[in-house]
Amino acid sequence: MKFSSSFKQRLNNQAERGLARRVLPLASFVLALALTTGCARPAAKRPTPQPTFANLGLHSLTDPGLKDFMERRLHQSLAQWPLRQWDYWHLTLAAWYFDPRLKEARDQWQRAKTELAAAHEGANATQARPSPAAEWLPPALSIRSPSLVIIQPPAAFSLPPGGAIQFQGKLGVKVTPRLAQAELAAESARCRMDEVAWEIRAEVRRSLVAYSTIVESEGLLGQVKKLYAKRLNSDKSPPEENPASKLARAQLRVQLALARLELVRTKLQETDARFRLARALALPPGGLLDVRIEYNLSRRTGGQWHAEDLRRRALQSRADMVQALARYRAAETGLRIAVLGRHRLAAMPTTYAWDQQRNRWVVSLKPPLPEKVLRGRAVERAEAKRVAAAARLLSLQTDIIDEVNRSVQEYRLAVQQLDATDDLIVAVLRQYAIAGRQVGAGAGDAPDPLLAGMRLVSLGVSKLGAQVQLQNALGSLDDSVQLPLEMIDPH
Repeated sequence: MKFSSSFKQRLNNQAERGLARRVLPLASFVLALALTTGCARPAAKRPTPQPTFANLGLHSLTDPGLKDFMERRLHQSLAQWPLRQWDYWHLTLAAWYFDPRLKEARDQWQRAKTELAAAHEGANATQARPSPAAEWLPPALSIRSPSLVIIQPPAAFSLPPGGAIQFQGKLGVKVTPRLAQAELAAESARCRMDEVAWEIRAEVRRSLVAYSTIVESEGLLGQVKKLYAKRLNSDKSPPEENPASKLARAQLRVQLALARLELVRTKLQETDARFRLARALALPPGGLLDVRIEYNLSRRTGGQWHAEDLRRRALQSRADMVQALARYRAAETGLRIAVLGRHRLAAMPTTYAWDQQRNRWVVSLKPPLPEKVLRGRAVERAEAKRVAAAARLLSLQTDIIDEVNRSVQEYRLAVQQLDATDDLIVAVLRQYAIAGRQVGAGAGDAPDPLLAGMRLVSLGVSKLGAQVQLQNALGSLDDSVQLPLEMIDPH
C-alpha cells in the first residue's frame, strides 16, 4: 500500500511531537532523580552533624600532604601530581584526608586507647589476661583492638535439635571493672571512627553519582538540540510553502527552544552538583571547577561473590555489629565480675560464639551458671544486663541479615534491568543497520533521521535511568555490608 507524501509528512510530524513530548520530560525526570540519587534506603544511624569548616579555603586537591596520605593508603607511589583525573576511590581518600569529623573521631579513639593502656597497667594486665597469641579468632574476622576477644569454644559446641545452645569449657580471665569499661570505650570509639568514615564515603558516592548523572543528561539534551537544529537547517522549503509546512517548522522551532532551555538548566545543575561534591570532600566551593572527574555509571561490584559471603562479612565487620558484640562482652564481663565477687572459685563459660555452619553469631540466653551461683542482687542485675545485651545483639543481627538479603535482590534486579536496556539498544541499532542496507540496495525507504535520532535519545534516557537505579542499588549493597576500611579494595 502506498501513501501520499502529505500523509507521510503528517505521520512524521505526529511522531516527532510524540517523541519530543516523551524525551524532554524523561530528561527532566532523570535530572530530578540525579538530585536525589544515593538516597536508597538510608541506614538507621544516628545523624552526624554537618561540620563548619573554619579552614575550608585552605583545602586543595594539590596539597602535598594529600599525596602522601593517598600513597600510604594505596600502597603505591603516584608518579603524577596533581592527578589528571579523579575517580571514586581517589575522591574518597581526599574526603577522608580533609574532613574534620574523621579527625575528631580518630582523636577520640586515641584518647580511649590511652585510657585502656592505663587501665591495663592498673590491673596488672600482663598477669590477668592470657597472651593474645593464644586467643581464637573466627575466620576472616578483622580484630581492630584488643577489646573484642572471642575465646574459642571447645569442639563439643553444638546446636541440639531442640534449639538450646550448649557451651562447654571454662573462661578464667580476671578483669577489673575499670578495665572492662575502658575496653568498651576503646572499641566504641573505634567503631564510631569507622561509622564516620563510612558516612563520608557514602556522601561522596551520592554526590558523585548525582554529578555524573547530570553530565550524562546534558549530553542527551545536546543530542536533542542538534537533531532539531539539523532538521531546521536541512528543510529548504520555498517562501510560498503551504500552511502545513509552516506549522511543522514552527513546531520544530518550539522544540528546539525547549531543548536549549533545558540544556541551560542542566548546565546550572551541573555547576551546583560540582559545588555539592566539593562540599562532600570538605573543599571550598570552587575546589573542583577545573578538576576532571570520572565515574562509570555502569559500575558494578568487582569479582565474584555470594550472598552468604556478604552476610558473613557484614555480621563480622560492620561497625554497629562489632560495637554490639563489644557491649555484650562487657555485659558478660560484668556478670563474671559479679559472680567472682561472691564465688571466687567459680569459672563462668563464654556465652557467645560464631557458628561457621549457619554463618551467624549464637548467644546463650540461658543462665551460664547454676541458679545457686546466680543469687544475689548484684549478680541478678548483671545477668539481666547480659540478657538484654544478648537480645539487642540478636535483633541487630536479624536486621542486618534482612538488609543484606534485600540489597542483594535489588542489586541483581537492577543489573538485569540495565542489561535488558542495553539489549534493546543493540536490537534497535541492528534494525537501523538492516534498513540502511536495504535502502542501499533500493529495496526500501530510508528511515527519517529525526525520528531515528529521537528514538535513540529516548532509549539513552531509559538507560540513564537504569544506570541511576543500579548505582542506588550498589550503594545500598555497600551500606548493608560495610567492609572495614582495611578491607576496601581501592581498585
